[in-house]
Amino acid sequence: MTKKHISAIAVLLLAAFSLQAQNPSWWLFPGKGRKAKETRERKDTVTISTPVLDSLAALSDSLKAAQDSLEAENAYIFESADRISLLLMLPLGADGEKSSANFMEMYSGALLAVRDLSGRGVKMDVEVIDTRQEGYKADRSLLEGRDVVIGPVASAQLEELMEFCQRQTVLVSPLEPKAAALCEKGRVIQAPTPWKCQVDELLSWLSEERAFNDRVLVLKDAGESQLGEQSRYLLEQLDERGIAYSIITDLGQMSMDKLSTNRLLIASDTDAFITKAIKQASTKAEQGCNIVLYCTSKVRNCVGPDVKDLHYCSARLTAAYYVDYNSQDVRNFVLSYRALFKSEPGSFAFQGYDLVNYFVGSCERWGKRWSKKLSGQSFRGLHSDFVFDSSFGNGKVNKGVRRIVYDKNLSTTLLK
Repeated sequence: MTKKHISAIAVLLLAAFSLQAQNPSWWLFPGKGRKAKETRERKDTVTISTPVLDSLAALSDSLKAAQDSLEAENAYIFESADRISLLLMLPLGADGEKSSANFMEMYSGALLAVRDLSGRGVKMDVEVIDTRQEGYKADRSLLEGRDVVIGPVASAQLEELMEFCQRQTVLVSPLEPKAAALCEKGRVIQAPTPWKCQVDELLSWLSEERAFNDRVLVLKDAGESQLGEQSRYLLEQLDERGIAYSIITDLGQMSMDKLSTNRLLIASDTDAFITKAIKQASTKAEQGCNIVLYCTSKVRNCVGPDVKDLHYCSARLTAAYYVDYNSQDVRNFVLSYRALFKSEPGSFAFQGYDLVNYFVGSCERWGKRWSKKLSGQSFRGLHSDFVFDSSFGNGKVNKGVRRIVYDKNLSTTLLK
């Protein structure tokens, strides 16, 4: 029973007593005051009988016990952990001929987070299991006594290990997007943000910036007989939000009013079409058309290292991750990583650092039942943000999305 339920019951009880005590008719007929008073006294005597008082007393005791239980639960959740047991489960392939460079990098970033947490006074025991090693098998003993478990990476391995989760044990999915479906089944926390959240944030951003006379254009591939999953979801959300738009199939052949702002979306799951569309938009922008392109991180696969076209289009990009190298915290991380590992940190290194820093930090702050306190909390990491809600029962999905602006002066700005 929550505090909200307790408060609601208390209000109902008070309302019942108030209605019972009020009898406004006596002052309308003053001559019948004594009779009304006697009648009221008799009614009061009959209504508030001993069994009712006993029931109210029992209910009061029950409410008090429920509140004490709730306070005890909250106190337990907030109880700090003396020593945290961290388990990392990554497909390192360390005992094979070729190890995984990406996951070795993630492991390196995680170790750097362990060092920084230890420097802040967090005591922990760390164990690493290579899920690619010969003889690896999901087993109950892997999870015994663990406070934070990051991994496995593969969706199939996560689902296999889920069967052995008990009480407060949860598995943090560090990479696999498909693992979000497991959150509805059990104790899995999806750390990477799904692409749907990027589309949702993109349309919210468009709605915030759109002025009355702006045009919303959706560039659609005429050659696609059926829309892909992401394009279909984009159009569905435009309709659901009531955003008026026009569909076009060839931006290069379209004439634009140079005095209006054309807010452009691309409805295609084909990389080649997206590449062509961004180039066309960039050309139109150089010709003086006022274009603002809205896109998700999917375009990173289409523009390559040269992102000038995104700048010319004043692109607004939503992404599950983005590293702002102008940040002092990021600079400090890069210098520490270079000093320890004699190499430059990539995306996987930043991700490993954020995962350990956030989830171990949550355990240190809230105790062994830390996962129950993630809802409604937000955290900004070096690489990505963490924002959770409780829509998946025991499991949770990260909905943190970053907004990046590509300015015409070739600068890039991280907004949120």
